[in-house]
Amino acid sequence: MTDARPYHQLVFIWVRDPAMFAEYLRDLPPIVTRYGGAADLSLRPAAIWADGLTLPDVVNLVHYDSRDAYLRFNTDLDFGKIEHLRAGSVDLMTFEGHLRHDDPTPDGPSGRLYNVELATYRDRTGEAYRTYEQRGEARMR
Repeated sequence: MTDARPYHQLVFIWVRDPAMFAEYLRDLPPIVTRYGGAADLSLRPAAIWADGLTLPDVVNLVHYDSRDAYLRFNTDLDFGKIEHLRAGSVDLMTFEGHLRHDDPTPDGPSGRLYNVELATYRDRTGEAYRTYEQRGEARMR
């Protein structure tokens, strides 16, 4: 049985060649739309707190019709013809999966601040993280 829920990617992008990346972005839409692919949010980050990472130029939240659609997009022959433009113009870090909520709430106040957090549980239970969340809630507000 195929999981037909929207499938998402969080994409951190460091642009190395703006002209080549613009060419990729020009050619991409007719290919990615075949698979229900579209951007939900495109953010210019103001800060990053991560060991070994520099501030990305752009962070995108994108979706596809399903995980199967995402996999088919990646093997699409037309995408294969332009993928070298992406590979030659940017460095990427991607995270993918299903959102816990169907709505990533792209609409909101114009000054909305987004905080994207990626974490692993060293204690394998998440208990230490839950304690951190409780203590940090006041600062997040």
